[in-house]
Amino acid sequence: MSMSNQAMVFLVMTAVGFVAGIAYDCLRIFRKLVRHGNIVSQIQDILFWITVSLLIFAVLLNLNSGEVRGFAVIGCLLGMILYFFTLSSLFMRAIIAAIKAVKKIILAVIKAISAPFKFIIKTIFKLLRPILKPIKKALSGMKKYVKIKKNANREKKKQKEKPEKKLKKKKTKKSGEIQQRRMQNGQK
Repeated sequence: MSMSNQAMVFLVMTAVGFVAGIAYDCLRIFRKLVRHGNIVSQIQDILFWITVSLLIFAVLLNLNSGEVRGFAVIGCLLGMILYFFTLSSLFMRAIIAAIKAVKKIILAVIKAISAPFKFIIKTIFKLLRPILKPIKKALSGMKKYVKIKKNANREKKKQKEKPEKKLKKKKTKKSGEIQQRRMQNGQK
């Protein structure tokens, strides 16, 4: 392999490393938008690196007959390192700002589309309010009646479940006097 071919493979692999860095940043942005657990993130990383490895192998297969050389691996790593130390933070901020802008636009469109429907619904309820007020009062009265009825049913169930206890009357002076009079008269 000539020096010019080696230089070309090195530069192409540097570009592949750069693209792999961009792809990893896209994965990071996706993780920020959609929260994942640790296990899912690890699975995503494994799938990402398998995909990148296949991409690198495909490029090497086309350029270098599939020979993995040290300068090709160094070129790929150099491309990733260059990307992460130079453009990664700018790319992340730009993409996140773009996503926020798109989100605001979508929300504004949804709000604009739904505004006439909200107005129509509010108007209908304003027109129906005089009719709905008496119905609401009647329903609230029924609600109170149902609550009273439920409470009465609960009390009946409690009384059926518990055996009735006989209440003993306390003897007072008056009841003692009444008993003495009855005994004197021959009544029990």
